[in-house]
Amino acid sequence: MSVDPFKQLELLKEKDSRLLQHISEIQITSNEERKSYEDDLISARNAYNKAEEMRKSFVNPLRLSEQRINALFKPYLSRIGTGISQISMALDKWRKEQVNKTEEEMLTEAQLYWKRKAEAKTTGEVVPLPELNAVIQPKTSHVNMGSVTYREFYDIQIITPDLVPRELCDPSIKKIRAKVDLNELDIPGVLVTRKYVPFTRGYK
Repeated sequence: MSVDPFKQLELLKEKDSRLLQHISEIQITSNEERKSYEDDLISARNAYNKAEEMRKSFVNPLRLSEQRINALFKPYLSRIGTGISQISMALDKWRKEQVNKTEEEMLTEAQLYWKRKAEAKTTGEVVPLPELNAVIQPKTSHVNMGSVTYREFYDIQIITPDLVPRELCDPSIKKIRAKVDLNELDIPGVLVTRKYVPFTRGYK
């Protein structure tokens, strides 16, 4: 049969009601009162210890249950967490490859256009704007379970601090980040890597 902690606490309060009242307004004006409060101090400490024992009797099983539940779920959560990391890394790698491919195709098309444009100055040919054949990767992908939005950011690692330009020293990550935000990615002593973090939103 389970014991109700609320009822047990009320029983303690009822048993120690005189003590609780007496210690709420303490004023010692005589030896008799001093002795009375010394008794109250002993009673209060006993009451405190008893209440602590009772509290622990309710809490300790809960802690053990929590530990058991945590241990039960830990392998599964660890496996799922590892899977999330691995999928995220694979999606990041794939998206970088696709974005790089798109950018290379767009650059090739642009170079071809400007080359034809330069030649047209002597031939008089009218060069139409190039058709965009490169596949632009959408920022958000909609799938059966919901949507995945890829947020681009640049990972910054200081590889050789001594090579970092003076104006960016300590080296200061904040100052380096400000340069990277201006698309200045070639910084001596610093490795700047473009990454895509997938954020998911499931359908309800």
